[in-house]
Amino acid sequence: MRLLIIEDNPDDRELMTYLLRASGHTTRGVGSSESALGVLEYETPDIILCDLALPGASGHEVARELKNDPRFKRVLLIAVSAGAVGGPEAAAKAGFDGYIPKPIDPEKFVEQVMHFLEIRGDREPSGTAP
Repeated sequence: MRLLIIEDNPDDRELMTYLLRASGHTTRGVGSSESALGVLEYETPDIILCDLALPGASGHEVARELKNDPRFKRVLLIAVSAGAVGGPEAAAKAGFDGYIPKPIDPEKFVEQVMHFLEIRGDREPSGTAP
């Protein structure tokens, strides 16, 4: 699986990257929405993990832009956030397919990401990861 992690906190980004790579996934991490949009000009990941509180354009704005672009119709978009910017309901409204609360649990994080992949077929926002 190819994943793009959009997270402005370098420690959180590094932890997510480490956990996903240790599980055999290919990851790329960026620290801002602008950097993410630059990467997405050339790459289409299978999953995008996105913080909601980003410098510049928010995660909500990133989600709306990506959901309106046919190139990303099948990309799974998951919010990873502490909930300070609206929580799961606001993320679903912006177009996210799922929500994982912060702080992430290193023992459950990969399982949470893969949970959303399992339900990918229905393409309905699924709420919060177990």
